[in-house]
Amino acid sequence: MYKKIGGVKYLKLKTCTYCRKIHGTEINCTAKRGYYREKNARYKKDKDYIKFIKSKQWYNKSQEIKLLDSHCCLVCKSLGLISPVYLEVHHINKVRNDYDKRLENNNLITLCVFHHKQADTNKISTNELHRLINKYRDTTECNDIVLL
Repeated sequence: MYKKIGGVKYLKLKTCTYCRKIHGTEINCTAKRGYYREKNARYKKDKDYIKFIKSKQWYNKSQEIKLLDSHCCLVCKSLGLISPVYLEVHHINKVRNDYDKRLENNNLITLCVFHHKQADTNKISTNELHRLINKYRDTTECNDIVLL
């Protein structure tokens, strides 16, 4: 999408959620296609996990975690970056390794797609993720915004 100002065409740019590069808004990033192909391949064989991820129980819990994390990727927040719009909730200890912790707040963290991929490949340590939860998570009872 071009914007014309004073006879000069300007290209509307955005930061890509998947590769963290800057693209024009009309460009479809190839990293997005690869990310979902890779993610689906990882979980294809684990039918119990897929059933759990599609459950209403998980949907409600993931919305709760996003609210506790103020709808921000906590890694981006720690780096002073603005989080992308699309966020995911990550299990710090994998569901297949510890099924009992699948819905515990201290095992779940809100991440953008880029940092979720890094956490899945252990480029971001579990200790670092727990540290971010302790530092940035809003644990107050009410998350309502008060207008003065």
